[in-house]
Amino acid sequence: MTITGIVSADEITLGADIWPTFNGEPGSESPGYMIEVAQKVFKAKGHTVNYKEVPWTRAIVTCRKGGITGVVGAAVGDAEDFVFPTESLGMLENFAFVLKDSTWKYDGADSLAKVKIGLIQDYDYGKKVMNYLKKNKGSKQIQFVSGNDPLRKNILKLKAKRLDAVIEAKPVFEYTAKELKLDGIFKSAGSDGEADPIYIAFSPKNPKSKEYAKLLSDGIIELRKSGELAKILAKYGQKDWK
Repeated sequence: MTITGIVSADEITLGADIWPTFNGEPGSESPGYMIEVAQKVFKAKGHTVNYKEVPWTRAIVTCRKGGITGVVGAAVGDAEDFVFPTESLGMLENFAFVLKDSTWKYDGADSLAKVKIGLIQDYDYGKKVMNYLKKNKGSKQIQFVSGNDPLRKNILKLKAKRLDAVIEAKPVFEYTAKELKLDGIFKSAGSDGEADPIYIAFSPKNPKSKEYAKLLSDGIIELRKSGELAKILAKYGQKDWK
């Protein structure tokens, strides 16, 4: 891909908790396809991408104050005041995962009342689930985790039967369970039927956020046309969402 018109060289700092295959271990050979797309797009403009592992709640708060340039893997509901590109970097549908011997089925948000569910603090789970959480705020049936590796924490709690179900995007849960060598003991109990776009979203405090968002959108379009987006996605076992 060739993008012309380099104006200045900026360091663009992106933060998020690890959410493979979208964003993985910083500095590794597989930092996540969103990170590789951002690196390729911004490098072509003379910028560098500095990707850091940051607990999700802290990443949102820090970015909102301008402490980092953007967050990775955000839905609009995560931070409606942020600057979002017009081009998304994926479509995600939330699934409920249970132990293989579970008989419970995920049949709409109301069915969640029958189980103890594990969630990650300050994640956006789509309108149906978020409405359920709002109506049942404070319920002991709803357990949140935060900090580093929150999904791993929830998976281990599910294994130990401290939870009945964990809600997560399918590729993220399956990848993380496989990393923990626990992929054989879980199954999907269904999804909520909603698929939402996810993005790299930029700080509302950074005066260059609109510029970065446009550069990223234009770059994603060019990578798709050139076939380079498909190559990056293939490395992570993913396909184009469009």
